[in-house]
Formats: sequence, structure tokens, C-alpha cells
Amino acid sequence: MRYGKRIFLFALPFSLLFVALVGGLAACQRDVQHRPYGVIRLGNAQDLRDSETYLPEPRVVLRHDAAGFYAMSTLCTFDLSPLTLNKSASGDLILKSTYSSSKYDAQGAVILGPAKAPLPYYAIELADDGEGTAPTTLYAIIGNEVSPQWRLKDQ
Repeated sequence: MRYGKRIFLFALPFSLLFVALVGGLAACQRDVQHRPYGVIRLGNAQDLRDSETYLPEPRVVLRHDAAGFYAMSTLCTFDLSPLTLNKSASGDLILKSTYSSSKYDAQGAVILGPAKAPLPYYAIELADDGEGTAPTTLYAIIGNEVSPQWRLKDQ
């Protein structure tokens, strides 16, 4: 019986270490959460030519400048929570997570964590709605991340 007690006392620290390691790994969250791949219909290009259009339903900010259209996600890179548009005390536009304390500036850079990665920009395509007409509808290609300088040229 003495050998059984020795084995138990020898194995106990290792089993506790194993449980702590497995529990710690299970509790870890990836540094960056990515939106599921897909295509989002943004709308008619003519109707979206304003300098900035916040689309709350597909969670995208669509912008238009002299070089063309570009789109930025409005889902937090920490936990994929929706971001809301707010103004800072100085009047600057900020995007704030509805769940975590993460905040981003208007270009998507992290101002306050726990988020570590900036908001992604997505490629945009112009296509028709399947009616055989000229392409007039903008689509964001989620998963096809581009640089903030990328633009879909105006047609």
C-alpha cells in the first residue's frame, strides 16, 4: 500500500500541471478575430457616392474619394462585436466596440485595446444584379483584405 501512496504523491503535481495547462489553452483567445468569408451587397454605386456611408447592417463603412470606392469593416478585431460611430471629446470620429472597451480611429487604427489589430479593408467589385444590365451594384469581398490605399476606380 505504501507504493500506491508514493505513486499518487509523485503523480499529483504533474496531473495538476496538466489540468492547468489544458485549462489555460482552452481559455486563450486568438489575438485577431476574422470575419467569415463571403460577399456583401453594398448597394447601387450611384446612391453611395457620398464621401462616407456607414452601413450598419453589413457592418461596413464605405467611402468614396477622387480615386474611387473603398470599404472598411466595422466589426471589432478582438471579439467581432459591432462597432458604433461616436465622436471623441475633440470632435474626431471614433468607432467603439459595443462589448469590449476597444476603440478605433476613423482609419481603423486601434486607439484603445484589448484589440491589437487594425480594422481590415476589403476589396470591392462592381457587378450587375443578374438582370443582364450594366454593372451598377457594389459588393464587398469579405476575406479579400486590401491595404487602406486600395480603391475601386470610378466607372
